[in-house]
Amino acid sequence: MPISSQVGAPQLIRSAAILTTGAVASSNFPLQTTLDQWVNLQADFTIGSLTNVIITPQVSNDGSTWYDVTSPGAATLTATGTKTIPVCCKGWKLFRATAQGTGTVTSSSLTLTVNYQREYL
Repeated sequence: MPISSQVGAPQLIRSAAILTTGAVASSNFPLQTTLDQWVNLQADFTIGSLTNVIITPQVSNDGSTWYDVTSPGAATLTATGTKTIPVCCKGWKLFRATAQGTGTVTSSSLTLTVNYQREYL
């Protein structure tokens, strides 16, 4: 049982990179790091020539089979900016997100960071 909790160090799961029109997965984030298996996915998006980007949170227990998280489900960003997406991952071991651009990908970039609470003993 935790005595208290504190904010964990933000974990970069996708470095700033040009988007593609195919879904590309971020690196995995181990959920045992978190206090309660909730994460806040921070998306830093530069739209460039894209129409939008679709970000889909996913969970897995084995790192091979991934399932889309239906609540909140996929987030569609249509303008440059930073958004946070709270995601409940209770009962799972790993988290990641996929990103897929639509339209012309020139000069469009996305960075994904996981923010979370961790147990502090």
